[in-house]
Amino acid sequence: MKAVLNATGFSPELMPLIRHRPTPLFRVVDKPVIVHVIEFLAHHGIQKVELVLSHLPEQIEEILEEGSRWGIKITYHLSRDPLKPFTILGPAAGGWKDALVLLGRADILPPFNPQKLRTSGHTKPLLLYNHEQEWTGWGLVSPGALSRVPPDVSYDSLPDYIGEHHRQLTKDPVMKILTFGGWQQANNALIQQRTSSAVFPSSSRMVESGVWLSRATTIHPTAVVTAPAFIGDNCQILEGAVIGPNAVIENHCIVDRETTIENSIVCQRSYVGKGLEIRDSIIDRNTLINLSLETAVKISNDFILANLQPPPLSQQLFAFSERLIALAILLVLAPVLFPMVLLWHLKTTSIAKLPILKEYEPWPTFQLFSFERPESWIAAKVWNYASHLPALANVVKGELHFVGIHPLTIDQLERLLPDWQPLYHKTKVGLIALTDVDYTEQPSESERFASETYYAAHEKVRFDLHILVRWLGKQLSLK
Repeated sequence: MKAVLNATGFSPELMPLIRHRPTPLFRVVDKPVIVHVIEFLAHHGIQKVELVLSHLPEQIEEILEEGSRWGIKITYHLSRDPLKPFTILGPAAGGWKDALVLLGRADILPPFNPQKLRTSGHTKPLLLYNHEQEWTGWGLVSPGALSRVPPDVSYDSLPDYIGEHHRQLTKDPVMKILTFGGWQQANNALIQQRTSSAVFPSSSRMVESGVWLSRATTIHPTAVVTAPAFIGDNCQILEGAVIGPNAVIENHCIVDRETTIENSIVCQRSYVGKGLEIRDSIIDRNTLINLSLETAVKISNDFILANLQPPPLSQQLFAFSERLIALAILLVLAPVLFPMVLLWHLKTTSIAKLPILKEYEPWPTFQLFSFERPESWIAAKVWNYASHLPALANVVKGELHFVGIHPLTIDQLERLLPDWQPLYHKTKVGLIALTDVDYTEQPSESERFASETYYAAHEKVRFDLHILVRWLGKQLSLK
């Protein structure tokens, strides 16, 4: 017997998060719900699975691949309309030779035994209903019956078109990821089961009754974790934070100092700011969903909520190209730089390395290379243009960029206003700053801070290129 899963993955009730992931990839205790379903089928001896995809299908294929991880064979079908899977499911079913197939959904999992369902002896279609007489999306159906379903029928309307069928009652689904409330209930239901570990990720362990922790996760001694709670891989829970009850923290998250997470889900790669009280909510990076008010809000202030996603490919390529260009400049200028190093004193300054997110650790630093100002008036004129050439070595090493804020020492950073420090923590240092193109004379301290905080808030590859072009134009005009 094979299983046929509707994994078209679009539920309007899950907007705006549904824009970035299909419903089968919403996580339950930090594991995609479709993986829970696949593991359930493999556990009950199902070896062939047909998946009907539509919304963001490449994301599901990337995770499941061919199914060899579970010892099964997965075949994919693509439907253009996620609300009408029978446009592709009906024609595909016409070629299946199985007497019956297990029909189900990749975002709903009711409690039942597929093998007992198979040996029930019913020759007509057998569909599973909950106690409210609602179809769960699962059942045994013949391929012929599926092939006769009109192509414009929605999946939930199948019982009206399948013909006469038997109904079997089952308990409410363990997982039903069609609404935010259902998603939260699925997470809470699993973390409240304090005896079974089969449904949890293999890297997680129950460290005490109802408290699940995963690998590479650090929790400050003053933080409190109250059962039931689940914390995924590579998470950081800082001083005085309170996690739980009924809290799920997915992979790669940071919960800042004195923040409370209760009856809520924090999606992977999310930063939750200092001193917040998050209750009855879902946090997905910069998005806050209040379950009680049924509202979704995009938070633009990175001090409150932030995205811990790695930098985009364009930014990584730009940083790599900077290092290559700096190396090329050093090689070209080597005949000039070598005698300068012999004649002038080469000095190093301990500079704070940015960006940084782990504020509770000692500041990382690097040694910035530069020439000391010579006493000779003629040499000083040359020094005005050549003093920072040694810093190209820092660019090659990836410690410095062509464009950023001016390098700051640890003492200078610590003297910044407390409200400005988090913004500086997330930016980068460079040879050229915005003040170098906006001011013809030395800016005041307040003007410099205003300019650098503006840069930190608008830092992008295109903005860096704009500053670099303006700086080059300014140098040419001075000459």
